[in-house]
Amino acid sequence: MTRTTTTINRKAEHAEKLRAVLASRNVDYLNKFKWVKLSGLSLEAYAAQIRQSAIFLSTSLAEGFPLACLEAMASGALVAGYDAVGGKEVLAPDNTDPTSIMAPNGDYASLAYRLAPVLDDLLAGNGHRWHPLLERARQTALNCSPGKENSDLIAFWRSVLRGDDDASPVQETSIPGRAVFPDAKAVCHGKTRIPEGCI
Repeated sequence: MTRTTTTINRKAEHAEKLRAVLASRNVDYLNKFKWVKLSGLSLEAYAAQIRQSAIFLSTSLAEGFPLACLEAMASGALVAGYDAVGGKEVLAPDNTDPTSIMAPNGDYASLAYRLAPVLDDLLAGNGHRWHPLLERARQTALNCSPGKENSDLIAFWRSVLRGDDDASPVQETSIPGRAVFPDAKAVCHGKTRIPEGCI
């Protein structure tokens, strides 16, 4: 049975080097897995590819926010990659309960070494060993959703506004998860001032 491993197209040369290291260890890592580069796909094709992937490989050396990795985690793919700036806070919050397979930034040999046990288990039909990691990853992805971010921001600003008697109340709009402050210039709390136009 062929399993799918997807890779994002950024830093594709690292993916090729990783594949070479893996092949030197076990040629079945290449022959029994379908390696697919994610580039030039429609949104629907991209989503379908992620859903059918056992592993999502990200070889990006820096991330602002690892949205592609979170999408893969939410879809049930095991994410493997570098502990890149911007991504490791979400993808590798600690080593005791990991949500992904991470290696030092740019170290494709270490990434291959850490990914090999996953590939071995998948080849042997023991993918269930990785279910706890996949469940933590799924929960992490759910906690990073735009809806969760919006509700957390609203809760934060409500707590700030409750401490200021002069603040106008938060008014909900018809857009779920959004809040409108009637007079942003007047909202203050202690020494913190919300600049006009930032809300």
